[in-house]
Amino acid sequence: MSPSDSTSPSDSASASTTPSDSASPTDEPPTGVCEEDDADYKSKLDAQLNGLPGKIAVGSGWHPFTLTVKNPTQTDVKDVVFYAGVGPNDPDAPNAFSTSQVQLQVKYDGVWVDVTDEEGHSVGYLDLADIAGGKTVTYQLRVNVKANAPIGEGLTIGGGLYFDEEENCLGSDEAHYIIQIVKAGTDTGGTEPQEGGKVPVPSEKPNQNNTQHATGSLAETGSSSMVPTIGLVGGVAVVVGAGALVAVRRRKGASHA
Repeated sequence: MSPSDSTSPSDSASASTTPSDSASPTDEPPTGVCEEDDADYKSKLDAQLNGLPGKIAVGSGWHPFTLTVKNPTQTDVKDVVFYAGVGPNDPDAPNAFSTSQVQLQVKYDGVWVDVTDEEGHSVGYLDLADIAGGKTVTYQLRVNVKANAPIGEGLTIGGGLYFDEEENCLGSDEAHYIIQIVKAGTDTGGTEPQEGGKVPVPSEKPNQNNTQHATGSLAETGSSSMVPTIGLVGGVAVVVGAGALVAVRRRKGASHA
């Protein structure tokens, strides 16, 4: 319909007989992401990072912190995919930091292991686990900003993704903070990080190569369930569509029947 159509009384009368024309621009298809499709949706997870300084000097060694993900509801949240990463505070940055510049590790069975993707970036999945209502999962992490890391601002993040079966969509919660990378020898004592920045997310789906199994719960859940549960493809959370996810989960359930 051209702009001039609205100026003609006869045309407006005819247009009124097709109300679907005016409604169609607002009828956007669902994205499959709970928070995007429903402004009133409240995440069933609450992620927090604790122990991070606001500044880290290059070459200053390891800095420990924790990622806690709580389920504040009274119902269980199944198959939560946890992830963490460090990346530049730049919305246009294509990737997280390289492990050769900023190294991220998670403690698993008393041993520190690298959090990294298949391309050598400091971002990856920590685990797949269920969180009972009112319970919290805690991960011990540490970050090493090496001497060749760029001076400026870096971002450390962590969070969880889950499929909300009741709403048929992907839900998430993230904790992300801006941490300033400073020159060697700079006094960083007493500094605190600022909220904000870009959230680097692994670019591939969870699999055995990019998941650390930090809590060991993957053995109970079954590694084969990780890929079909959440079809995550990186950047800001992007899913293959709630319908496809539901179909995969139904096939998985049927196979166990």
